[in-house]
Amino acid sequence: MLMLALALTLAAEPEACTFKAPKEPPSIEATVFGGVEFRVSADPAWFRCAKKSGGKLELDWSLGQGGEFAPQPPVALTSYGSRESLSQLCATPGLKQVQATLKGTGEMSKLDWSSAIIEVFCPKCPWSGADNVLALHTGTRVTPPGTFTIEATFDPGWYACAKPTGALELRFFTGATREEIVKATAPSFVVKGFEGPKVKKTFPNGPICKGKPAWLGYEFAGAGEFGVIPSKGRSIVEGSCP
Repeated sequence: MLMLALALTLAAEPEACTFKAPKEPPSIEATVFGGVEFRVSADPAWFRCAKKSGGKLELDWSLGQGGEFAPQPPVALTSYGSRESLSQLCATPGLKQVQATLKGTGEMSKLDWSSAIIEVFCPKCPWSGADNVLALHTGTRVTPPGTFTIEATFDPGWYACAKPTGALELRFFTGATREEIVKATAPSFVVKGFEGPKVKKTFPNGPICKGKPAWLGYEFAGAGEFGVIPSKGRSIVEGSCP
């Protein structure tokens, strides 16, 4: 009888799930549309086992301003690969702070995780960029030797709305490879003193081309409503420094 009871007990024990760490950690990132997207991808076999054993996993968003956060309704994650967006992020304009947290029960607790806090600017002025122009002149046929010239146009209505909220500036990013420029978050050099909606300005290229970087990236940006411009894309060129 003792052996029978032991056998029944062992048979009733849940199957052990062999945990395999995700190939890529969970992540959140701001999108070009002014939102935030969360991604996670767990090992399929382990996730199914953990789910079958009773484990549950949820995504908790925290949304705030100035360091004050409010929890959002949790999202149940039932698939080993999930992609979720935070709704109502830009219900009101301004700079928003976002954090995502994974919370699991049972086996799923092995996926517990908290993101860094990221900031997203929610604009008040409706963006209109269909006819916008951005061109950096680097050749001596167009700009005097030792200089660059930038030409740009912005939608007049959008610019008029954005102008009272901040100042427009041109940011440069330099590097040895294109990938460095794509990933760069801090500019190598900033040119200020622009007025729109039509822009044309010539400035020395010496500080930008110091060390003769192979690749050059540039974008307009600034405080207030001008903070939305970088999300529209960064221009990248090769071999522009003399």
